[in-house]
Amino acid sequence: MKHEENAMGLKTMPSLVAAADWSIHSKKRRMAIARLRKDCYEIGPPQPVGESRTMLSRLAAEAGQDAAILIAFDFPIGLPAAYARAAGLNSFREALGQFGHGKWAEFYTVSAQPTLHHPFFPPPSQIKGEYRKAQLVNALGFDHIDRLMRRCDAQTDTRMQAECMFWTMGGKQVGRAVIHAWRTIIGPAKDHVQIWPFDGQIWELLSQPGITLAEIYPGEAYSHLGFAMGAGTGLKKGDQEDRRKVANDLLRAGEQLPVQFTDAARHQIVTGFRNDDDFDAMVSLLSMLLVVTGAREGLVPDEPDILGIEGWIMGQQPYLLSCEPTASSDVDVDPDRTATVLRSISERVDDVASGVKKLRECLLADRDQKDQGAHDEQ
Repeated sequence: MKHEENAMGLKTMPSLVAAADWSIHSKKRRMAIARLRKDCYEIGPPQPVGESRTMLSRLAAEAGQDAAILIAFDFPIGLPAAYARAAGLNSFREALGQFGHGKWAEFYTVSAQPTLHHPFFPPPSQIKGEYRKAQLVNALGFDHIDRLMRRCDAQTDTRMQAECMFWTMGGKQVGRAVIHAWRTIIGPAKDHVQIWPFDGQIWELLSQPGITLAEIYPGEAYSHLGFAMGAGTGLKKGDQEDRRKVANDLLRAGEQLPVQFTDAARHQIVTGFRNDDDFDAMVSLLSMLLVVTGAREGLVPDEPDILGIEGWIMGQQPYLLSCEPTASSDVDVDPDRTATVLRSISERVDDVASGVKKLRECLLADRDQKDQGAHDEQ
């Protein structure tokens, strides 16, 4: 497991940090931005993303020349490892260069007959039940939908499983957002930006000028700020009153950080925001700042598939992957994945034990020093 260093050890932090809540509808694309003012981040109210194709250049111009910039999006940045192997893709960066060209020319279009080179499914339908995920799984040559999921998509102790990135139907679907964002932002920018974690550890990337792109997931970020929302919690993010109920959690997170909310941003928080897109953008931004400032650990499994193909969600802790079975009855246990999870837990326990040992040594040394001082006074 790669343990990201504490950001407070950096001489400088990123000049600008932005969290973008994405949608296939331009009016619902919102972003929250933290701007570094000396040693404190100023956070304003969420704002429209604007034209997607110019988003990165606009933020870079605002931050200024030679600035380090961190921008994260709530759509998948990476591919399921099993899918990539079946399709003959060795890395996510390699894949970005191929999608939309040659045998991958139809990659970014939705199909009723998906293939490995044309995986997004299904097209719009007015017939309930016409399309099922089993059709997608079978068409791509797999035996279970889990093979089309990334490790970071799995259910954790604090949230439900994320959606399959190739699925394009329903309220939870992310496939159409992936198509739009990869084609208009990630793909065109790939040679001019750094993409975490494929290009290195977050602190390595942020210690140099330029734009670093990362992935966030609001459903994951909720727990980073100390609250739960969604199925089984009694709170719905689409309800403004429910969003207002967790305002103190957002404000408390701000108190842990070197941040200052503008009056307009604070008003949005305490009143529950005007919509759930603004809410998710702000929650995600605060989660990112917890990692950037070292208040939350940045852990990434040290596995070739994750570092080269699948990617990871910023702030997600690998050892919190759930051991609970999924709702499906035909899930096969993956021995390699199980071993990886157990190894991650073991490493985390070792880290805690090492920290406790060091703390004990410091306390004993401090006690001995005080005892010696008292002895000298006598």
